[in-house]
Amino acid sequence: MSIVVQVILGGLAIAGVYCLIAYGFVLCWRVAKVLNLGQASSGVFGAFICLWLTRFGIPLYISFICGILVAGILGLLTERFIINPLRRSKIIGWLIGGLAVEIVLRLCLSHWWGSDLVWFPSFLGGQKTVSIGGAATSTDRLLLIIATFFMVYILEVIADRTLWGKKMRATAHDEVAAALMGINTKLVVMLVFSLSAGLCAFSVMLQAPFTNISSLMGFELVVKGFAVAVIGGLDSRRGVIIAAVLIGLLEATGSLIVPAGYRDVFTFGTLILVLISRPQGLFGILELREV
Repeated sequence: MSIVVQVILGGLAIAGVYCLIAYGFVLCWRVAKVLNLGQASSGVFGAFICLWLTRFGIPLYISFICGILVAGILGLLTERFIINPLRRSKIIGWLIGGLAVEIVLRLCLSHWWGSDLVWFPSFLGGQKTVSIGGAATSTDRLLLIIATFFMVYILEVIADRTLWGKKMRATAHDEVAAALMGINTKLVVMLVFSLSAGLCAFSVMLQAPFTNISSLMGFELVVKGFAVAVIGGLDSRRGVIIAAVLIGLLEATGSLIVPAGYRDVFTFGTLILVLISRPQGLFGILELREV
């Protein structure tokens, strides 16, 4: 029984990180029909800013907020100066632009912090252990699970029940028509990109106390987050939540069967199966286009 609980807790912790990154991809795709491959590295950059501020004696929770804000600003700047000028191009230049942001941010972090793992302080005053169903887990891991899924709940409420959510849905449905109705679609797109990068920073910093952080982790996160988004469906917010939990549990279970370095086989094996059987994702909608 304790092994089952351990797998569930580990899977939910993995799912929490992947879910927020994939959720950011879905928001960008639904609203702007583009992706920002630099959003994970923007989040990692924000995490290192948080760590840097703590070394000057600034409280961790204030540094945490600053890290999210820095990541959000990077996401906004990426959209304004790189993604937006390339959105209307006939080639997918915006995809290369986002990848360029990822590479530049990763190189900057490697130059300043090196490529080794860097210790990150605990939000709860140390790595304390609690027992749940006979399985031992850290309080930081529980904080990650609770905080990330609570954040997803808040985002769902905002998207479904607020004026801002209606503006996002209108822009996603038809950006030109939304603009004609008086919605500032440029602002909507900018803030969605900022939000997606901020969500990455949020998840990275909550994960950091028990995994530490590295300047190179952005690429792995963006690949895993994109895989989860595709599995769930790039046009389905709730789909990526379910897909993240599925992949998290698969990876946690896989760690018991194969060495940890091979658990990615479960993620990308699932991705291949989904692409073969349902190219639009498990919960995505197949679109028909006239050509």
